[in-house]
Amino acid sequence: MQCYLLVAFELPTASRQGDFFMEVKLPNWIPDNVDLFVARKIRQLRKEQKISVSKMARYLNIPPQKLKQSEQALCPLSAGLLSQIAYALGCDLQDLFPPRFIRSDPIKEMSRKISDFRSFSEELIRAYLIGAPDDNG
Repeated sequence: MQCYLLVAFELPTASRQGDFFMEVKLPNWIPDNVDLFVARKIRQLRKEQKISVSKMARYLNIPPQKLKQSEQALCPLSAGLLSQIAYALGCDLQDLFPPRFIRSDPIKEMSRKISDFRSFSEELIRAYLIGAPDDNG
């Protein structure tokens, strides 16, 4: 679905011959910061590996123009294409995204919390035992 914005101008009275209308075509998609980050990351990784746009586009089975637009965040990328791009660049899909979007492994996270709690508990017990009054005195 294409969106349009109708803009109306009122001309100065001295040269007024009527109102002027202009139709402005709005983009179907406006990239956000994550889209921009992903686009730049794809371009950066491709260039680091010295892979040309045409070679990568052939591998991905897309027109080179589509890859160029993707690297400029001018068009959205499907999950499937993102996955293919990551594979072509020899990286994990999460490597294309900003660090704040990468979640840690829940099992590792829980193990870390348990370990932290265990350490804290041991310190508490030690502090209590060291600070406890003597039974003899």
